[in-house]
Amino acid sequence: HIPEGATVSSPSLTRSELLMQLSALSNDTRLRILEYLKEKGELNAHDIQVQLGLTQSATSRHVLQLVATGYVHQRRLDGVKRYFINHQRVNQTCDALAQFLN
Repeated sequence: HIPEGATVSSPSLTRSELLMQLSALSNDTRLRILEYLKEKGELNAHDIQVQLGLTQSATSRHVLQLVATGYVHQRRLDGVKRYFINHQRVNQTCDALAQFLN
């Protein structure tokens, strides 16, 4: 887990770091969550759960993995956690994969 606001100091990731990041994106439900966040911006877990037809447990598990791997940021607004895409992390992963394959 990379803390919010922290940057990756190395331009390239190790193979295992890259695998960890890509594995977070290899799940259809997590990709659907990211796609929905892209469309709507910032949402709470209940909005995600209802829109995607997930259980509370599944929503929590998938959102927490996206937060832990840095693809989604969270913040509290009026006592409710809200989630939004960390575009910097998405770009870092794309760059790391390109470097790995070049």
